[in-house]
Amino acid sequence: MPTSALGVAFYVFALFPGVAFIFAREGHQPAVKRSVLRETAALVFVSAVCDAIIAAAVAFVS
Repeated sequence: MPTSALGVAFYVFALFPGVAFIFAREGHQPAVKRSVLRETAALVFVSAVCDAIIAAAVAFVS
């Protein structure tokens, strides 16, 4: 867990793509009961993929 304000901001920013994905998915499909573990895994996976794409783009540009 983050211990500073900057760490908290980075943590929230890093998870934002996954949260946006889940909110968008819920808006387009009927509600399906999923376990908390599956929802968390989807959130982390999508966030990691989005962050990796952005990191690769930044690395390529620099």
